[in-house]
Amino acid sequence: MRGFIAVAPEPAVDRLVSSWLYDPRRLPPGSWDEKQMNTLKARLVLLFCICLVVIAAPTFAETSLSDMNEWCPVTTDEKAETDVWVDFEDRRVYFCCRNCRRDFLRDPGAFIGNLPVAEPTTQTDGQLPLPVTLDEGIAANAIPASEHADQEHDHARDHHASSSSLRLLGKLHPIVVHFPIALIIAALLAAVLFVVTKREIFAHCTRFLLPLGAAGAVAAAGIGWINAMYVNYPGELETVLFRHRWLGVSTAVVALVAAIVYEIAKRRKNRTGEIVALIALTLAALLVGATGHLGATLIYGTDYFTM
Repeated sequence: MRGFIAVAPEPAVDRLVSSWLYDPRRLPPGSWDEKQMNTLKARLVLLFCICLVVIAAPTFAETSLSDMNEWCPVTTDEKAETDVWVDFEDRRVYFCCRNCRRDFLRDPGAFIGNLPVAEPTTQTDGQLPLPVTLDEGIAANAIPASEHADQEHDHARDHHASSSSLRLLGKLHPIVVHFPIALIIAALLAAVLFVVTKREIFAHCTRFLLPLGAAGAVAAAGIGWINAMYVNYPGELETVLFRHRWLGVSTAVVALVAAIVYEIAKRRKNRTGEIVALIALTLAALLVGATGHLGATLIYGTDYFTM
């Protein structure tokens, strides 16, 4: 360490970054050439991919079906399917088809007794029950229960009417959303540090982090809208969901504008453009916070801070 400091008498921040991202012996103090920038980007992308795999792994892990009800609670003589279910109160209920699920949601009390007794899952204090999951919004009243017995089960059509791939994609929203939150806020921090210290290392960090954060915001917003197709929140939480979705779109748009303007301004060395981009980036960071708060409200409830 003593030899390293003697060879590269850089400020502490530069020294820490350079020791982790590249070999400091190959780079004169304070200089950033194209080769070293490519190395920096490649290693950060690798780190990003590793984090994504680590976080996403539990989602793709095989889910235990030991608590799954074997028989449909509506028809009682049809085997339940793993891809037709609803989160009701403290358990997940499986059905043989979507028609049965609609009938169940129309009058749960008429069918809940047909389910095997299950131990209720422990719920965190103050946390709301999981939202009812639907493929067609609030379509529970579309088919009266009295008509169900007179209808044939077309399982091939019923089970695959909505894309399971889309449903899985929507479930990735809680994973993907963490990346724009971290990247956009980190990009703002780097931009502010560049303004304060005038060190190009922070400008390079902003130029790298901001486009990634903007791309992540676009992905999170799109996947979030897909996920919202399959859930239904009761009462005032429906309004929270509406605001959450549109704030997410606003965040993605503002972050994209900030990334484009900042890159153009840096290439043209336009000081006014950098200021505009910094303002847009600040707004994007604020929108990230507001959007994240509404997302958490959907899970913990509107009275979370007053409990």
